Amino acid sequence: MWLNGIFCLLNSLTFANELQVRTEFVEYKSQISASYESSELATPDGTINGSGVRATYNHWLSQNFMVEFGSSIALNNQNSAQSNSFTHFNLYSYYNLWGTPYKLVKKSYLSDALVSSETIATRHALFIGGGISQYFLNGNRGVYSASGLGLGLIYQFQVWNTLLRVSSRWNQLQSSQISIDGLSFDFGIVFSL
Repeated sequence: MWLNGIFCLLNSLTFANELQVRTEFVEYKSQISASYESSELATPDGTINGSGVRATYNHWLSQNFMVEFGSSIALNNQNSAQSNSFTHFNLYSYYNLWGTPYKLVKKSYLSDALVSSETIATRHALFIGGGISQYFLNGNRGVYSASGLGLGLIYQFQVWNTLLRVSSRWNQLQSSQISIDGLSFDFGIVFSL
């Protein structure tokens, strides 16, 4: 009888050794966003206002540093000889001031079988950064380009299960001999990749 008890104990220890618990984190470090954008370009001849769409691709290099490529197209709100529309491209680098910058998924496995999955989503985050911008002003008499440096601020927050974004950029641009100040605001939705 005691031999049968020892055999059962050894059998249960062998079964316990075969069970392995492991945890892994999946980081979704890339994001795309689609936004409504409103922009203003101040030239020596006056201001050019426009609104349109903006698309961005972000990739986090670490918990603190992100690189963003953005593109936008805006139509001029006024009847202006300077520009009917303008196209904007930018490459910025951002620093995370606070918050969780991207989505994490914690997965727990028991002997290679998924037991639980927990999503640690971005609730809110604030980023500040700088970079380079290129504008193309599509006027009645041709296309004019302006490029320069700028500063940016992004605030991301979650509403229900949707990640939203509000951002602003200020650019000091040069076009031939003309200095242009660019200011833009956008509001949109963010998707994790």
